[in-house]
Amino acid sequence: YTITGQNEGWTSLETSPTQWFYVDLGEETCFDTVKLYPRHNGTDNGYGIPLDLEILISNDAQTWTPVLELKDIERIVSGAHTFKFESQ
Repeated sequence: YTITGQNEGWTSLETSPTQWFYVDLGEETCFDTVKLYPRHNGTDNGYGIPLDLEILISNDAQTWTPVLELKDIERIVSGAHTFKFESQ
């Protein structure tokens, strides 16, 4: 979700080793890209992006299929992390 203003985006709790969230697109949709933006608030720039990431998809929020898994993601200060995978 996005908050308008200087600080935009969502950041996980960095004190917890495992975080997850899901996005309901409202209907079956094909896609092959997920973009995540790091924190950009002047003091913690680049934080909030996971170091390890797994993207799973589902048509019913019950059964999940992994489409991408990454380890040791490089932290960037600004701009989007773009994660591409085979279209689903």
